[in-house]
Amino acid sequence: MAQSRADDTVIFRKTGEKYERMSTSDYSKKDSRPFLSAGERDAHMPPPVPLPMPLPKNRAPSKRKRISREKNLLIAAAALFLIYFFINQAFKIDDNNGKKYYEEYINNSINLQVSIVEIDPDRIEEAFTSVRYMTGVIRFKGVAIDYQGYKFKDSITKKWFHYLDFGATNDGGHQARLYALTDNLDVTLKVNKDEWEDKDLGAFENPIPVLSFESEWLVKQETGERENAEKFEVQKAAAGEEFTHQEFNFVITRQAYERNVISYLTHVMPRKEFKEMFKKQ
Repeated sequence: MAQSRADDTVIFRKTGEKYERMSTSDYSKKDSRPFLSAGERDAHMPPPVPLPMPLPKNRAPSKRKRISREKNLLIAAAALFLIYFFINQAFKIDDNNGKKYYEEYINNSINLQVSIVEIDPDRIEEAFTSVRYMTGVIRFKGVAIDYQGYKFKDSITKKWFHYLDFGATNDGGHQARLYALTDNLDVTLKVNKDEWEDKDLGAFENPIPVLSFESEWLVKQETGERENAEKFEVQKAAAGEEFTHQEFNFVITRQAYERNVISYLTHVMPRKEFKEMFKKQ
């Protein structure tokens, strides 16, 4: 067996703060620096640097995992749909079917000419009304319908009435209609016969609903507004300028009347009264 030579033995020596490799043959040249033991060598050696872990390879998901992911997405979508459905129905649970009976309500209405009494100044603020009703949810946002109204008293019957204007936008037409009522003008109301004869209706706290009325003053205002707009349009055209007139409906149209009735029956009339009024159907 071959024996290793002494020159091939590797030892360490300290040079300042570093350690150098040297052979026994180098040390045999009367080098005064001592040998380092294995413990001393390990204590002064820097700690080993950990090797970086290999990055995982991008593997395509298995067919089973892909199917499971698609299944979870379908379940989540179905859950969101159910939540949306129940939220939407929660707002409509107390709604009446106004679209089904609005024509019957209108056909059972009468024309009632009244003379409006000047309201007590202490009640003016209470006389003006504004209410908003939540009607559903679209894209998780609440959808609402509101009305602006006014309570007034008839000098002949001594009963209180409540005009409700759904979808009012505070335009010139809406303001004109309120003026006709607040300025104590003579008007002709459209009132449902059953509500007119109801003894529980007619007080300030529980007035008779009015969803349309007629006024000669409103007709004159609308006619004058259109005539002025036409003259102004001719003047602008002669000057080579464009003019777009925003037409206001001072007089309550049939379409607006039907809208008011449907909204009132659906969202405002108490469910018990609604069933009693249309119980025959």
